[in-house]
Amino acid sequence: MNSWLEQKIRRYEHARWTTDDNRRVYPFEWGLEHIGGRADEPDPRGFLNAWVDETLAHSDEWLSTTPAEDYELHPPQNGTSGGHVLTFTSQIASPWANNNLVRARFFRARATGPAVVLLPNWNAKWHGQVNLCRWLTKLGISVLRL
Repeated sequence: MNSWLEQKIRRYEHARWTTDDNRRVYPFEWGLEHIGGRADEPDPRGFLNAWVDETLAHSDEWLSTTPAEDYELHPPQNGTSGGHVLTFTSQIASPWANNNLVRARFFRARATGPAVVLLPNWNAKWHGQVNLCRWLTKLGISVLRL
């Protein structure tokens, strides 16, 4: 029996999928191979529970990082008014080269002052949340939208 939340998420995703002409549906996968497990793990919940316990026990090590050495701030793309583009190499290497380069949009309010990091919502498009970023800069807050 599916949980109430699972049913709600499935209905929401189906509604979005039927209105989007470029969306593909894939079978569910745990993705354990991305955290040291196997795609065919016989007890995925048990593996995840053990991984979480281990990760939390060593969270300082797990969350530590060093600065990237290749930060580049590019001017806004032609025809867009969506901020400068900051790129740098991710500290987490994935099997997909495209995912190993972090791309963020920087909206500067002023030379100094408050700033926020804006995390995109699930399935966010590159142009998503630009209006929010512009509004925050009008309030004097610089924004780095990942």
